[in-house]
Amino acid sequence: MEKLFRLNSAIGFNSAIGFHPDGSSTDRCEIAIKSTWFVYANRLKLSDKATEVKKFYEADGRSNNSGVFILGTDTEVGKTHQACLLARALEAEGCRVGVYKPVASGCAAGDDCDAMRLQAAAKASVALDRICPQTFIAPLAAPVAARLENRTVDERLLLAGASWWEAHCDFLIVEGAGGVLSPVSDNLTVVDLAVSLRLPCILVAANRLGVVNQVLLCLEAIAARGLSLVGVVLNRLPSPISAAEDLVQSTNSELLRRFVEVPVPIVDSIDQLLAALSDFRLLDRPL
Repeated sequence: MEKLFRLNSAIGFNSAIGFHPDGSSTDRCEIAIKSTWFVYANRLKLSDKATEVKKFYEADGRSNNSGVFILGTDTEVGKTHQACLLARALEAEGCRVGVYKPVASGCAAGDDCDAMRLQAAAKASVALDRICPQTFIAPLAAPVAARLENRTVDERLLLAGASWWEAHCDFLIVEGAGGVLSPVSDNLTVVDLAVSLRLPCILVAANRLGVVNQVLLCLEAIAARGLSLVGVVLNRLPSPISAAEDLVQSTNSELLRRFVEVPVPIVDSIDQLLAALSDFRLLDRPL
């Protein structure tokens, strides 16, 4: 593990923000796209489908300085809650915030869905389908839920929906569905979208027993794709906790820091990362 994270620090996270250990600059977006294409080329054995995925990655031209992608270690870990906190904090500072969830399942008619919460937090005067253009009823992985409705996830729309926001916001918050490697279509996972959108990431995890393992695994997946990481949020879930669970929550952060050798902020609320967003030059002015 120690060697792995030193390696990531040398060629993954440092290259993700544009620098090599020898001081030379590099193109983070090119590294991210090439590394993810390598993964898919091997997974799909250079099939025609793999070629289509490669084209998918190269199709979008978003910059990497206009927003952030909120990843989760799993479903129901507090991604929407933390995304809303960030949206409210930025909106209060006069930032025109965009909010986007590429796909969502478990969305029955009339439910208080994630898109509605994001819309309210950002005070976004747009239709809900601009915030989440693809929704499915069954609480299953998106491609499975889609098949139950005789539909498929539109992979092009996953990106096109984000591109619409370029002219309609100053800062875009993208929230993934499920965990880092959860499928969002027949070919793509959540982290694949982060690569294609070329956005730095914030990883949200539920602060409970087992979170250290989950976060470390997710950090490996993020680093392997050359993505930059703003920070990790250990979200405290609202359910009542025992004395033992309270002890776990109070020690997870310290324990996690022992195994992550790159300088990544580990916080319990996303608004504590506003300074880090400024350091990444993702905001027009320091907050």
